[in-house]
Amino acid sequence: MGNHTDSKKLDVWNKATKVEGFNPNQYRQDACGAWMVWSEFGQETEWGWEIDHIFPESKGGTDHLDNLRAMHWENNRSKGNRYPKYIAKVTAENNKNIKKEEERVINEHLQKKIETLYKGKSFYMFFEIKKHIYDDSAEYWSDYIVGVTNDPKTILFSEYGIPDEGHCYIYRSATSMDDAKKALNDLVELGLEKHKGNNEGSVVFAFRKIKQSVK
Repeated sequence: MGNHTDSKKLDVWNKATKVEGFNPNQYRQDACGAWMVWSEFGQETEWGWEIDHIFPESKGGTDHLDNLRAMHWENNRSKGNRYPKYIAKVTAENNKNIKKEEERVINEHLQKKIETLYKGKSFYMFFEIKKHIYDDSAEYWSDYIVGVTNDPKTILFSEYGIPDEGHCYIYRSATSMDDAKKALNDLVELGLEKHKGNNEGSVVFAFRKIKQSVK
């Protein structure tokens, strides 16, 4: 849960949902609809709440206010290090909390904020590229090549002959060459094949290998 100042707790609390007819200084609801009570911060009670890192700390998320939100403690624990999809355990029925397990997704507005906050950082590029490949229904990480360059289009479309449409590829600009190298090394460690050419630049690219037809 981390150590947070009273000022930070209040800033995060004020982002939670107000409910008409209830004092917002004392009662609010989290993103899953679960009721929270201000005075029960850090408590594992019916109304207890914690501060959630929307983009998880374990993936590189920070204590920037845009990455924090108030969350019922059970929902925060069940969310764990998942992003953007996660499992919620508690919601509300009228003015009571009830147990209800369901899949939730961080809304698009928040996802855009997270992208703006961390775009170009090595850990966020690692997440984006990994997710892109996962969404391609990857069977093996080694089916993909990853590298670093300043001219991804030439590498992808000219050197490797990747089709502009209908094929899995992605490239992302890093905030620095160090961030690009860090993302590259992390993806290689994950199992992607490293581009055998010159890996210098600030753009990380990855693509699915083209299977050669047998004649």
